[in-house]
Amino acid sequence: MNEDCEVTGPTGDAEKQQLTGGQHPTKSGGKSDESHVLFDMKGSSRREWKYVRLVAKEELRTKKDLTSTDASKAYCTLCKSYITFSKGNGNSVYRHMEKRHQGEMDLAENNNDDAKPSKRLIHLEHAKNTNGAKPAKKQKTIKHHFSKTKIWKVYLSGEIHSDWREDIAQGIRKQKLPVSLTSPNTSREDSDNCAAMILGMEQNRRNWDVIGARMNSVRTQTLIREADVVVVRFGEKYGHWNAAFDAGYAAALGKSIITLHPPSISHMLKEVNAFANVVCEDPSQVVETLAYVIEGSLPSTPRDGDLFVPFRDRIEI
Repeated sequence: MNEDCEVTGPTGDAEKQQLTGGQHPTKSGGKSDESHVLFDMKGSSRREWKYVRLVAKEELRTKKDLTSTDASKAYCTLCKSYITFSKGNGNSVYRHMEKRHQGEMDLAENNNDDAKPSKRLIHLEHAKNTNGAKPAKKQKTIKHHFSKTKIWKVYLSGEIHSDWREDIAQGIRKQKLPVSLTSPNTSREDSDNCAAMILGMEQNRRNWDVIGARMNSVRTQTLIREADVVVVRFGEKYGHWNAAFDAGYAAALGKSIITLHPPSISHMLKEVNAFANVVCEDPSQVVETLAYVIEGSLPSTPRDGDLFVPFRDRIEI
């Protein structure tokens, strides 16, 4: 059975249009008998939106001048499939087009390049008309891709009384990020007793601490120096002076630092956070930060939910 989709153009006027193929595959690959109101993404010049339309939420199908806030999902006109979409986050659309329709994406990019020559090329064309010089050949667009071969070394410093390290490790495994995790010796008993057990007992407790600390520093300083990113966790229950020292050492080395702690102790850590690149409140934010800086991927749902406002909507363009 063929179904009609109401397509809203840039002017906001709606017209009936029967899509090629008749039926709309659902995300799972099945068939749907619903009719949907499709509309264009406004204000975006990104190449993927040439072939993708937004699907209006069921309760907003009769609304005029639909915007991305009114969309429940996206629809690919090339393979006639639905794509996850939320306002301010079109990563799923981009990944869909890159994976399934790279040829069309390249074609759209080339067409945009032909339609909008750079100021430099316009200047060169003007030079040709004035002095007879040949215009420079148009260079191909350079695409920037995130590295898929680098293994990122992330050092996890800080408190040892909770499972925050395992939470980060599980999140990295789930997202299949190219990350190698390291940490200090998280056994408090072993880190306290290592020097006395290996080098022998000391009568002076103060010296016992010193030789143990120096032995532990062989590991911590080496791994921090080798790290690409240093994550430092502070908790509410204990004073984490060693973690603060690790943060300062990493800052002195010019390392990228992510601090992790509950909001209740933000004031006490203001000096440390001032040198951090990112300040997180829970381990999931650390994983999402790593996913973004390594692969450019963002979470499907903004942290603040419906309160999230895209940057373009917050400024006057």
